[in-house]
Amino acid sequence: MSCNGFALSINIEQPSALGVHLLSLLTKKNMQKKTASFIFFLLLLVVSYACTKQASSLATAENSQAIVGKVLYTGSVAADGCGYIISAKGKRLKPVNLDQAFRQNGLDILFTYQVSNQEFSCGMQATKLTTVDILSIKKR
Repeated sequence: MSCNGFALSINIEQPSALGVHLLSLLTKKNMQKKTASFIFFLLLLVVSYACTKQASSLATAENSQAIVGKVLYTGSVAADGCGYIISAKGKRLKPVNLDQAFRQNGLDILFTYQVSNQEFSCGMQATKLTTVDILSIKKR
């Protein structure tokens, strides 16, 4: 092809070193952008999940009123029991910090709690209980 005396020659069958280099740069940049976007999306997702989980567990403690419950002794954990648990609103909760003064089977209590991130399984059937941190507690 010529234009005003200048000749331009393009050989499609054998790309020049510059063309190959430009193509590889474009491909690398495209992959880097996609990778960076994917990592950013994953990071955003993780942060979002962590913030919602923390906010929901704090809401139990801050926004709730005291709950009526009953302390129950289900037997020693060593003998396939679950130790002291609290039965409240149809749930069985495993307190991680139940004061010795409240470790009485059948004791009616009024308490507030925050869901703990610990897991607790007990008994021969490996019953899973929600673990809780007692924030306030008093006898009813």
